[in-house]
Amino acid sequence: MAGLKPEEAASQPEPSTVSTKKPTLDLASHEMFPTLGAAHGTATLSILMQALVRPSGITQVFQMPYEHQRRREGPNLAELCQQIGRETDTVIDASRSGQTQVCTFVIKGTTEGEIMAARRKIWSRLAETATIALDVPEECLGLVIGPQGRKIAALMSDTSTRITVHRPYSGQVSIAGDFEGISLAKQYIEALIHDKLNKMSSSFKLERHLIPFVFECSTSGRITPTIRDFAAKHTVKILTDLKDPELATLAFSGNRANVVAAMRELEERTEKVRKTIKTVSTQVPKPLHRFLVGPKAETLYALEEETGCYISVPPPDNPSDSITVYGKDDALLKGVRGILDKTSAVDSQVVHANEQIKSLLIHQSRSLIRDLEKKYSVHIHQSDAGFVLDGKKAEVMVSVMELKGAIEALSAYQFERISVDAEYIKHVIGKQGHNLQQIEAEFGVEIIITERESENVVIAGTSPQVISAAKEHITKKIANLADLRVAEVHVDSKFHGALIGAKGTNIKKTRERYPSILITFEKDSVRLQGPSKEVAEAQCEILKEAETIRHDAIMHSYSGNIALTPETFSAATNSDGKIVRSLSNFARDHGIRNLEVDSRTLTFQGLKKDVESFKVSVVQFLQKIADRGSEIIQVEPEFHGALIGKNGKNAKHFAQKYDITLVLPTSTEEVKSDIKIVGPRSNFQEAIAEIHEFIAYEKSHRHRETITVPNYAVPAILGRKGAVISSLRFDTDTNIDLNKDHDREENYTMTFEGTLEGIETAKKLVAELVDNCKVSETISPGTEKFKLLTGIGNAAFRALITKYEALEIGISTVPSKEEFVIRGKRKVLPSAIKELSELFSTEFMTETVDIPTRFHGEIMGRGGANVQRIRTTFSVSIHFPKKENPADTLVTVEGAIENVKLAKAELLHYVREPQVVPVSLEDRQEIVAAVTKKFPNLKVQGKPNGIQILGDAGELEKALAFVKDMEATLKASTQIMTVPLQYHGAIIGRSGMNLEKVKGETGCSIFVPKRDENSDQVKLRGTPKAIEDARQVIAQMVSRLSSADA
Repeated sequence: MAGLKPEEAASQPEPSTVSTKKPTLDLASHEMFPTLGAAHGTATLSILMQALVRPSGITQVFQMPYEHQRRREGPNLAELCQQIGRETDTVIDASRSGQTQVCTFVIKGTTEGEIMAARRKIWSRLAETATIALDVPEECLGLVIGPQGRKIAALMSDTSTRITVHRPYSGQVSIAGDFEGISLAKQYIEALIHDKLNKMSSSFKLERHLIPFVFECSTSGRITPTIRDFAAKHTVKILTDLKDPELATLAFSGNRANVVAAMRELEERTEKVRKTIKTVSTQVPKPLHRFLVGPKAETLYALEEETGCYISVPPPDNPSDSITVYGKDDALLKGVRGILDKTSAVDSQVVHANEQIKSLLIHQSRSLIRDLEKKYSVHIHQSDAGFVLDGKKAEVMVSVMELKGAIEALSAYQFERISVDAEYIKHVIGKQGHNLQQIEAEFGVEIIITERESENVVIAGTSPQVISAAKEHITKKIANLADLRVAEVHVDSKFHGALIGAKGTNIKKTRERYPSILITFEKDSVRLQGPSKEVAEAQCEILKEAETIRHDAIMHSYSGNIALTPETFSAATNSDGKIVRSLSNFARDHGIRNLEVDSRTLTFQGLKKDVESFKVSVVQFLQKIADRGSEIIQVEPEFHGALIGKNGKNAKHFAQKYDITLVLPTSTEEVKSDIKIVGPRSNFQEAIAEIHEFIAYEKSHRHRETITVPNYAVPAILGRKGAVISSLRFDTDTNIDLNKDHDREENYTMTFEGTLEGIETAKKLVAELVDNCKVSETISPGTEKFKLLTGIGNAAFRALITKYEALEIGISTVPSKEEFVIRGKRKVLPSAIKELSELFSTEFMTETVDIPTRFHGEIMGRGGANVQRIRTTFSVSIHFPKKENPADTLVTVEGAIENVKLAKAELLHYVREPQVVPVSLEDRQEIVAAVTKKFPNLKVQGKPNGIQILGDAGELEKALAFVKDMEATLKASTQIMTVPLQYHGAIIGRSGMNLEKVKGETGCSIFVPKRDENSDQVKLRGTPKAIEDARQVIAQMVSRLSSADA
C-alpha cells in the first residue's frame, strides 16, 4: 500500500485470560489497536570454513489474545500457517498457550512486504471482525478515495478491511475488518486528513513592473531565481503566472503558517515599493527596439542593472514604439538617457530586389544573411521592396555593400515558373528534399518552391536550355504521378501484427520492394497509395500474405488447458494477474499462441502436437519457477565488492554452483546492506551458508595495522624482485603494502591487512628483517684518537674487529678522513659503537721486556700460534726483534695499560732456566714418561746425569716434587735378586720376550743390568706379591738352566 508505513517497534499486548464473552470495540484501547511494526531482522553468523558473515532474513514475532480470536471451524492452526506461508513466501511458526490461549506467531521472510502480507492474512483469517465509523471531512474524502477509487481500493487490499462511503455522505466512513486491519486503515486515513487540513493555497496579484523592486532583484532577468529564494526562505512553493503583461499572479502553497507569513511579508514589501516607484515613457522606433533588448535580452538587463530601473519594451507582435521606464525619482532620468544612448547611433536602409531574386538569394545563400547579421551586428529582414537592414550606421553601410554585391551576382540568372498541384508538391520535393536535390544536381539549376497557388515552382538557371530540360523533367514526373492509385486490402486487425512483423521487419521488406508506395494500416484494412502497377502488385502480395496468416491461425487453433495449483498460479502470473514474461517466452519456443490465465486455469492454443507436448512440459516449467524465489541477506556494504569478486568471479561461482543471482542495492531508498538472492529456494540454505563462510573469512582478514620502517630496511624487506615481501604475504596470509611516508621522508609506511595472528606474525618477521638488515655508521673521533687506535691501541682495535666479525659486524678505517666505519646488523651495531667509543677513552702504553733469544721460539709457538693466543687473550700487540740482530733481546708490548701488564707477566712465564734432577738409570725412562704425561706443557729430556725439565716456574716446582715422590715410591717397591751373568740372556729371551712374559704373568717389572756393567744383580719392582712371584719364576728358570749345564 503506497504511503502506508507502520511504526518500527511492535508493541505486544499482555497475555489475557480466557473469556467466552464477545468484547466490545474500544478505539482508545492500546490492547485492541496496538502500535504496529516489524521487528528488526536478526543477522546470524555461521563460520563453517574460511568464510564471511551474512544475515539471512527478517523475523517478526507477535501475539493474538484469545478474546480477538475467531471461533469457527476450519483447518487447524498449523495447516493455516503453512497455507499462508506458501501464499506469502514466508515461514510461519505458531504456538498456543495452554493457560491463556494466547497465540504466538513467528514469521520469517526476506522483505518487510512479505512479513506484513503474512501478518495481515493471519489477522484476517483468525481474528474476530468489527466495524467502526471514522469522521472524514467532506473536503478530504476525495483524497482518501483517490483517482477512480484506486487509493481506497489499495488501502482495503493492504489492510484486509472493507471501507464504505455512505450516500448521501454523512461525514463518516465505515471500516469493517479485524482489529489490526481497522487500526492500520484508521491511522492511514487520519494521517491523510491531517496533511490535507494543515496545507493552504492562496494567490497574490502584483503589477509586473513592481516585481523586480518587491523581490529586490537587480534586473528583470533575475526575477525567477529571486522568487525561488523567497520561497525557500519561507519553506513554501510559489508558482508565477506572467502571461498578463500588466499583472502577475503568484500562487502560494504549503504549510498554512508558512504561506500566511510569506504573503504578509510580500504585502508589506509591495505597499512600501508602490510609494517610491515612479514611471516615465519615451518613443523609440520599433525597428530599434531589438538593439535596445540585445541578444537574449543581455543589453536590456545590463541597462537595468546600470540604471536601477525596470524597462518595459513592447513584445515584437506589438507595433507600439513606446518604451516605459519604472524606478525611483533619481533613477528615471538615468534610465531614459541610457535608452537614448543605445538607440541614437542606429540606422535603417533598404536594398531593393525583386521577388525572384529574393527567393533565389535566400534559397541559394541562406547562410549569407546569417553571416552578415553575425559579422556586422545588423538585423536583416524582408520587405515588399527587398531587404531592410537595421543597425549601427557604419556597420549598416558595409553590410549593404556586400548584400548588393550578392544580388548583382544573381542578375545573370533566368527564371521559369510552372504550376504543380499541391498534392504532387511533396513528390517533387521527395523525402528530406532528396528528389529536389537530385534534379538540381542533374541539370545544374536552382528550384524554389513558393507558397503561391499558381506558378508555385520557380526554376532558376543561367542557360535557357538547362531550364527547359529541368522543366520537362518535372512535368513528366508530375504526369507519372497522375497515375496514382489508392487501394484498400481487407485484413482483420488481429492479423496486422503478423503482417508488420517483430519490430516492423516484415512491412519494412515490403516497403523496400515498393519504395514509391505509401502503406498505412487502418481498422481491419491496409491502405496502399502509389503508381497503379506497383499498387496492384503490392495488393496481391499483401492479400497472399494475409491468407497465409489466416490459415496459420486456423492451424494453430487447437486448444488445451491445465489447472493451476496456488503455487504454479503464483509462478505463472505477476502481481497484476498477467502472465510472466518467462512463461510467454517458454510457450513461444514451443509453438504455443494465445496463452491466457483465467480462474486458475491456463489456456493455450497451437498445433495439436505442440499443445499436447506443452501440457506436459509447462507443468514442470511452472514447478521450477514456483521453486524460484528470493531472499534478503544482510551484508555490510564494504564486503559487496569482495562477494561479487574481480570481474564478477565470485558471483559467477554462485550462479554456476547454486543457480542463483546476487542483486546488489542500487536505489538510494534501498537498505545499503541488503543483498537479494534470486534462484531455486532448495539451493538457498547451502548458498547462504557458503556466503556466510565467505564473509566471515573476509571479515577475519580485514584487520588493519600500520607501522613505519626506516629507508635502509626497505631493500631487505622487498628482497630481490620482491621475493621477500611476497614470501611474507604468502607465509602469513596477510596483504602487505609498502608506501613512502610523506610526513617523514626518512621512513616508509607498511600497512598490514589480514587476520590478527597473521598481522602479528608479519610484524615480527619485519622487525627481524629490520634488526638484521645491514646499516652503516661513521664515527669521527679526531686525529689524536684515530692515530691512537691505529697505533699503540691497534691490538685492542683488532680484537674488537675480531669479536664482532662473528656477529657479522665489520669495522674498518678511512685513513684519508680519519674515520671509523661500522657496518652490519642493526640490532648489534649499537653495542659495537659503544665498545669502540670506550676504546677512545682507554689509556694505552708501550713497554719492552728483555727475553733471551732462546726463549723467543717457544713464546711464538708453532706457526706463531702461541704468541697469537697471547695477543688475542690480552688484546695487545707483541713485536719481536729481527733475526738479523740476534743480540737484540727486547720484546715490545703495546696496548691498554692493564692488558700490557698481564701480557708481560705471561711472556715472563716462558723465561726460565732448565732444572736437572739426578735419577738412576733404571728409573729414568719410567720417570720421564710419567712427568711428560702429567705435565704436558713442560719439556722433559733424559740426560746422562739424570733428567732435564724446562717450563713454567710454577709447573716446574710441581714437576720436581712429583719426581722426588716417584723416586721414593720406586725405591720402596724394589728388591735385588742375584742371578749369574751367564743366565741373564736366557732370562731376557729373544727380543725381551721372556721378560715381557714374566712381567705379564706376575705384574712385576724386571731390570737386567747391561753387559758392560758386569753386575749380577737383577732388580725386581712391583708389589710384594708380584716381586715374590717373579722371584720364583726367575729361580725356576735359573734352576733349569743350571741342570741343563750340569
